[in-house]
Amino acid sequence: MRRDAHDREYVLAGALVIWAALLDGVSLARLPSETVGAVMSAVGGQLLTEEGALRRVDDIRRSLLSWLAPRPDAPAQEPASEEYDVFLVSWGLSVRSRALARWRSAASPRRADPAPHVRRASGWGDDRPAPVGCWDYSYLAKQDLSPEPDHAAGRLVDRGVAALLNVGVRFGEPKPSRFDTQMRELLTSRVARQIRLFDSAIIDGSAAPTARITRLAFVLAAGVTLGAYAETVFEEGDDPARGVCDDTRALWNEPRDLTVLRRLCIDYDILDQRHRDGALESLGVEYADFRAVFRTFAEEGAAYGGDLEGVAPAAEDAAVRRVGALLELAIADVREKTADLPTTVAEQVAIIVDEVADTLARQRDTPRMLRLQELLQAQTEKASRVQAGTRATFLEDLLTRLASAHRIGSPLVSTSDVDATPDEVDRLVYSAHNFLDGGKNYGPEWLIQEFKDRLPSAVRALTSGRITDGLDHVAAAEARWQLLEASGRALEQRPDVVGGLVIAGSFAELGWFVANEQDPERIRNVYEPLHTRLRAVKSGQLAHDLVGPITRILRSRPLADNKHDNFDVAQRVAHDAVRYGSLALYEATHFEAVQSVSRIAAALTGFQLSLLQAGGVFVRSAEAELTFAVTGRSAVQQARHGAYMRDLASASLTYTNLAVQRLKDIRELQVSGLLSEEGLNYPATAAASTASMGMRTLLLWAMLHLAFPDTSKLDVRAFIMATPGQFHDMLRLRNLTKLNFADMTRIAMHYAFLSGDLRHPATGARQYHEATPDHLRPRTSGNLDLDACGQYLIDSGYDTGILDVIQVERVRRVLDETSCGRYSEWLAAYANPVRRKPKKFRRGAVSRIAFAPQARDATVGW
Repeated sequence: MRRDAHDREYVLAGALVIWAALLDGVSLARLPSETVGAVMSAVGGQLLTEEGALRRVDDIRRSLLSWLAPRPDAPAQEPASEEYDVFLVSWGLSVRSRALARWRSAASPRRADPAPHVRRASGWGDDRPAPVGCWDYSYLAKQDLSPEPDHAAGRLVDRGVAALLNVGVRFGEPKPSRFDTQMRELLTSRVARQIRLFDSAIIDGSAAPTARITRLAFVLAAGVTLGAYAETVFEEGDDPARGVCDDTRALWNEPRDLTVLRRLCIDYDILDQRHRDGALESLGVEYADFRAVFRTFAEEGAAYGGDLEGVAPAAEDAAVRRVGALLELAIADVREKTADLPTTVAEQVAIIVDEVADTLARQRDTPRMLRLQELLQAQTEKASRVQAGTRATFLEDLLTRLASAHRIGSPLVSTSDVDATPDEVDRLVYSAHNFLDGGKNYGPEWLIQEFKDRLPSAVRALTSGRITDGLDHVAAAEARWQLLEASGRALEQRPDVVGGLVIAGSFAELGWFVANEQDPERIRNVYEPLHTRLRAVKSGQLAHDLVGPITRILRSRPLADNKHDNFDVAQRVAHDAVRYGSLALYEATHFEAVQSVSRIAAALTGFQLSLLQAGGVFVRSAEAELTFAVTGRSAVQQARHGAYMRDLASASLTYTNLAVQRLKDIRELQVSGLLSEEGLNYPATAAASTASMGMRTLLLWAMLHLAFPDTSKLDVRAFIMATPGQFHDMLRLRNLTKLNFADMTRIAMHYAFLSGDLRHPATGARQYHEATPDHLRPRTSGNLDLDACGQYLIDSGYDTGILDVIQVERVRRVLDETSCGRYSEWLAAYANPVRRKPKKFRRGAVSRIAFAPQARDATVGW
């Protein structure tokens, strides 16, 4: 077989070798000279510029796709189009959605055998030998991977935006690259016809809303497309390149402009944030006016809030070269509006507009949410029947009046005090399997009738640890999943069937457990359509009765994403649960026609649990930031990161303090005797979880304020001293588990380091749970035994929280200062084999949360 420029198949195969070298960041000088010479002698003129340098990778790809396209007369036995799609994806030549799906179905091969595709390829036509040159490629440098306009990749984006908006195209000339003709209509119908966002275009090269938003959407679309290329190109062992790609995608998925736009959406008057930390808060934006946000974004946003430039990825040159080539391909795809991409500029614009509208709407909910908290704490003129010598709260007075009018209602009981047997669980799983298989005799009505009397006891057995094996056909975890999925799908289709309310309640209880076992996307696929369908029920008795189950369902939505460090999703859905719970409680306490003791109790307990879960999401977000080491930051970047962590902790403390307040309401309801424990349907462990979360968030908030002070001049140490009182209260709770004692151990250690004198937080306590371990038991005086605390965690198989894995130097320094060096001494001698492991996480934008930094608001008990 000939091995020269006249061998068509050899040249095409050689062109693929050169293509692979470009994606691998390898110089052509390292390839076999025979192969490179044959390719350059035949088609080098199409691969090189007149100066002899290799063309950009998107130009080279365009040529390769043209040459490799199947000939019309290719034999029938040659590979089908499906195999051709897989081949292109495996060589990094395509990330079209349909082709990606086929590639994944084919087990995601890397660089599939090109021979059958080369045999039927169309070829290049006439030979175009290469000019004399160096035959090398000019890769993007590390600092050029940023989307900012003063970097090379950013300039590629600017050219792409200009092409999409037809900059420089004169009137009457064709405009083939203009946005889809329905784009303006789509946006105005999605939000409001008065927005008219795209009624301004580029005029004389100046940035109007169209250009600025288009650029932001372009960057986001390129970031998504880069992720698709990374999936197809990188193999096992490519960790350096994956790391650079992850860092680069962070710059493109959360670009500076997106942060600017989100900040512009915040009404600092509503959030009590005006002039905090000296930020430029006042830009003349009328926050009720959607258009004004975008106008300010285009005209003044660039100067908003100071420099937000992302840090360039730090890695070896070969990894940077590889990522740079993929980034160029992604930008070219978005610019050329390549068909069937993972996302488009138009889709990203719609997402941006929806996010702005949602952020503005959420903030307008904030005053009502806060006023509700004030109302619930307000006292009436009537004497309390719960606490002698005090006045009744608004809630106690309302519930007493309803009880006197015999408006107790019918509490929804979706739990059981009896465990199902393994055989009973097996039968339910079999029913779930039949329903999910889609048999015509097994519809949603049938499944709900099968489940309504038996699911509560099965949920109890599967979540209490009493059934861990012994099922005939599936493991316990798979049984839980199948019951959850089947009940969710059935309710989504027929929420109005008798028994649906019981199923909804059991779904919420089971979901809280299953969310710890399943992938977040799998959970979302069941949760999202279900809660959307249930919340769409707006009228009739069912709408009011569904409120309790919906609040429980929503509070477990963020759990899987929170566990997998998808904080951007977890924070958003956690706050959505709080918003819904607040609205539900407001309506239950203010709409007389639907008021009953049981409905208010359902809304109150659901709201409290949602607040508690939201506090957990934000505290874990802040803790993740503390455990992840980042080097090379400037003082300004360190301060900005500290302020972000401080805001996360403030949001967590706000939610948790509100949860503590609502727990007091629940306790009053329990003492009143208006509802039985079963009718109240409040988890026995929730009080302990609330107490520990209150101390955990307070100590984290205080530590971050000491490390990164703001301008509020709060006496943080006074808040730290509130910990022992809360600790004493928790020791007296009835339902404490070993997990609670582990939490209390971590809290005691954290308090000892922050308090300044290593004092024991249980000093002076008079009562405690009988199972309290020795190192936590009350005493009359003395310091905390740190060695005993650490040994308890080690012996019990628990980690030490963040204390032994903090990577932020300023925070470690604070702990050393407050403990007079004892923290460093302890850390040097302590070795727990179970430790939190720092890992990549998806950061959320705390500014999108309407409640966010409300730490000084009187409604949270400060």
